[in-house]
Amino acid sequence: MKKTYYIIILILMISCDLRNPNYSDEEIIKMKHDIIENGDDESYNEIYSNIGRKDSLLNIEMLPYSLKMMDVKNSESEYSFFEFFLRAKFKGKYNPNDLIKLAKPEQDLLIYYLEKGSENDSDYCAGVISEYYRHGVYYSKDIKKADSIYEAIYNGRTYPSKELRKL
Repeated sequence: MKKTYYIIILILMISCDLRNPNYSDEEIIKMKHDIIENGDDESYNEIYSNIGRKDSLLNIEMLPYSLKMMDVKNSESEYSFFEFFLRAKFKGKYNPNDLIKLAKPEQDLLIYYLEKGSENDSDYCAGVISEYYRHGVYYSKDIKKADSIYEAIYNGRTYPSKELRKL
């Protein structure tokens, strides 16, 4: 019985290791160069998914990479910029509600990128904007506009972000 238990634990540890790749410093540097030099979507997504969200110092470092990916039309780079900016300002924590805690120029900057992302068909950016209209965050409260944006994106589906529902 103990042997089976240890085998199960070993399998779980190995599978967790496969889901959280550990990159060497050289591999991370290569991915960053690929982003800057080639606008490499795969490297950007790998850093965003596996490294950027886990290391609060990288949130600041990821901002220029998000800007670069906007140039090559990465569909969610504007949202990534928004998320990384908030994580950088609030010690690694992401909550869209924190927009109201920022200085007005910072709010304007983030709204600019959310709107730009929404224009580039980012459902995440449009979803945040919809919720901001719904709750009068940054924009004047406008339920009809919020519903209109929401319906255009989600076609009646439930929006997945729990953080936004807490606004």
